[in-house]
Amino acid sequence: MRKIIRATFLLAALAGAFSCSHHKLPQFQTLAFDTVVGTPAVGCDVKYRFTSIANADKSEVLTGIERSNLEYFYGFESYDGPSTEAARESLGWIRNELAEQERIYREMKLQPTAGERTVHVESEVNVADSLLNYAIYRATYLGGAHGMEVSEYHTYSLTDGFELGYKELFSAEKLEELQIALRKKISEKYESEGGSLSEAGFFSEPIPLTDNFKLTARGVTFHYNPYEIGCYALGSVAVEFSWEELAPYRK
Repeated sequence: MRKIIRATFLLAALAGAFSCSHHKLPQFQTLAFDTVVGTPAVGCDVKYRFTSIANADKSEVLTGIERSNLEYFYGFESYDGPSTEAARESLGWIRNELAEQERIYREMKLQPTAGERTVHVESEVNVADSLLNYAIYRATYLGGAHGMEVSEYHTYSLTDGFELGYKELFSAEKLEELQIALRKKISEKYESEGGSLSEAGFFSEPIPLTDNFKLTARGVTFHYNPYEIGCYALGSVAVEFSWEELAPYRK
């Protein structure tokens, strides 16, 4: 769930109409953390590559963005500690999950699920004019039939630190039309001749807009992870719009 989604922004900002030259520019560093937790029977390989704002303490805006990124990256509901210690804080949940698994296996006299358990998370960032785009990629397997790979995208204003959702980018009166356009693009890609989206693995209609989008110089890509709008076999669904295509829906 997005932590900050209210802002007064024009879509023109996304096309480079603003300059953040008068704001504190972020400087980045990658904090790497590798370890193995659990037991020989139920262990987990953990790898974190967190892209941190090295000068976050120089600006209230950057401090707020850094804290939000930490919470998203490590799955915290709230975190006020230093980024250098966040990885260790997050290991508690993994240890508890593995301990519960081992307890169940022991009580039921079962062998642990085959396959190496992993929690691999990495992030990348880019700055375009007054916007900071932050991406998080997760590959997780903690037992069961299969693992999960998900991607998360967050876009912040370097002017005030607010995170942008689709309601900040597009006119409220045009959201239904944009949703129809999104559904059309998905249909063109996934519906075979005489088939339907449900037959392709989608859960239901209408397909909702999502705040999980990636901004590029070419436009916006709405991203849906497995199980969000379809079955696991469907995989991730990416729907791309160019800036020209989005022009009718902008504020």
